[in-house]
Amino acid sequence: MFIGGDGHGCHRGDLDSIVYILEKIAKREGIGDLLHLSEMIWHLNRMFNKREIPDFGRKYDYPSPRFYEEPIPSGPNKGHKVEFSVIEEMLDAYYAARGWDANGIPTKETMEKFNLAVE
Repeated sequence: MFIGGDGHGCHRGDLDSIVYILEKIAKREGIGDLLHLSEMIWHLNRMFNKREIPDFGRKYDYPSPRFYEEPIPSGPNKGHKVEFSVIEEMLDAYYAARGWDANGIPTKETMEKFNLAVE
């Protein structure tokens, strides 16, 4: 573990991943490679948050309760609101598309697909 100027630790794997991503971006190997790298960054971000934030997971991806508790006050959708069950379905679909588990954490298979270390 390395200690930064702010006193927070940074694991060797974090630094290796950051260096790898920066090297790839510097080479500009094409849009496909950049899309792959952007996915990798999302997975690393989720894993970092899982490690650093107690109880990190699905609850961090919910919109404000106003979104599903309060009806829309005006306009063509006045009086309507999104049901919480729809938000749950949308998150399930998004997590599945990303290769994350039901709590929004990248699966071991996803991490291996992107050659990212799994602790």
